[in-house]
Amino acid sequence: MDFDFIPIELIQSSKYKVRPVDEETVKDLMVSIRAKGLLQPIMVRKTSVGYNVVFGEHRLEAVKRLGIIQIPSYIRELSEDDELELKITENIHRNVFVNPVVEGEFFYRLMRKRYQTVNQLSEAIGKSSGYIGDRIRVYLQLDKRLESLVASRQITVGNAVALSRYPAAEQMKLAEKIRQVKKQGLGGGGQVTVKTYVRCVCPVCGSQHSCSREKQLEVEAKVE
Repeated sequence: MDFDFIPIELIQSSKYKVRPVDEETVKDLMVSIRAKGLLQPIMVRKTSVGYNVVFGEHRLEAVKRLGIIQIPSYIRELSEDDELELKITENIHRNVFVNPVVEGEFFYRLMRKRYQTVNQLSEAIGKSSGYIGDRIRVYLQLDKRLESLVASRQITVGNAVALSRYPAAEQMKLAEKIRQVKKQGLGGGGQVTVKTYVRCVCPVCGSQHSCSREKQLEVEAKVE
């Protein structure tokens, strides 16, 4: 596959930020590039004013910081929607954390622009319709005050999905009680989830004891 050397000044970062630039990754790349050069070209798409990065944001950032004036690049004829779909697909199949709010936003955009059903999008990107639906719900229904806690991973992806099923006022109360459970060490040392909260702090009366089994089952069914 042929590539071209493109001046750095002509390349813009993508406006679709699926993941923030990771400083450690950039620093590691800078060390590698100094020692061996850039081993893999980036991918860009042509625009009316230059080029947009499709794959290789970290490599581009590392090269910029090293003062290199051009970078090897694969040039592809892609639309803006193609860029969005490729970026979200590539990132969700990596073994890295992707903010579910951001995932949901981009899935929602793709649904509005080029897919009529969740099943069509599911087939295109290789993720289940349930996975996509959960992320879209998080984007549309999770209380905005909780988004920073999801981004910083203080609220897990699973908890964000579960909380998004509740009205906003209930989301905040549940999130605070989960925080209290974690702070007090009542979760048994593992991940504290909405289900763990059901077991640790009674959601029927709010106290730290067990209510009747019938009430517990009713609440667990609601969480599911």
